[in-house]
Amino acid sequence: MCVYVFVYVRLLSQIAEAFDDSRQTEVVLGPVIQAGLDALRSSGRAGKLFIFHSSLPSSEAPGKLKSRDDRNLLGTEKEKVQMDMTVIRAVLIPD
Repeated sequence: MCVYVFVYVRLLSQIAEAFDDSRQTEVVLGPVIQAGLDALRSSGRAGKLFIFHSSLPSSEAPGKLKSRDDRNLLGTEKEKVQMDMTVIRAVLIPD
């Protein structure tokens, strides 16, 4: 098991080094999911793919999403209503 931990730690450090000078701030999600599924398939093993994502995928790639928030409503009463309705929908209509 120690060998696997070493391999993962080394891989993560190589990824960090490879993109150290990158100034890319766009977020992708679709290609990440596809790469993870391809890796699982090529290994010939069953498994789960866990992705922790905190930003809206905005890069020109499969899975790109548009923000539903209207920037013109910021700081107005309509913004409060919109946010309240979002919370109500999330509670009443779970995924």
